[in-house]
Amino acid sequence: DVVSALERWLDALPAIDERLALAIDLRFLAEFEKSTRARFVTVMTSLEVLADQRPRPEVAARHVEALISSTRTLQNKTDSDDRRALDSLLGALEGLRVQSITSAVGDLVRTHAPGLVVDNVPADRFVVRCYRIRSNLVHEGRSEECDAALPHLQLLADEILLRMMRATS
Repeated sequence: DVVSALERWLDALPAIDERLALAIDLRFLAEFEKSTRARFVTVMTSLEVLADQRPRPEVAARHVEALISSTRTLQNKTDSDDRRALDSLLGALEGLRVQSITSAVGDLVRTHAPGLVVDNVPADRFVVRCYRIRSNLVHEGRSEECDAALPHLQLLADEILLRMMRATS
């Protein structure tokens, strides 16, 4: 079973990648969450920890930099109330320098579980759907899809973690 495999793997390793260790901790923690919603968010977070957000392709990066430059120019010409709004906008634009976390989680699954099918869809598409469910839970407190998706998400997270552990041992 997954718990036994994780315990044996952890005991055998002299050192462990910190992100993988945190992902494993979160996956274990999810089993103790009382609500389905909290369990879902925790399992999804265990995958999010492992996702690498790559820089945007060159054409997109140049466009983002142009938007940042234009916003900074405007910011220097405005009063303090508008400046705060532009500060917030700059923060959002700077976040666009890298791919979205949703896309990065999809890439994680494509890399570590190519060809895997979950709930009758490719695993990378399933996990993107789960990230949308997670966002609804975090920002709205609810999602009708959570209960049905959770068992599949748990199995997918377990599979990704096991494959990543095997790759490092």
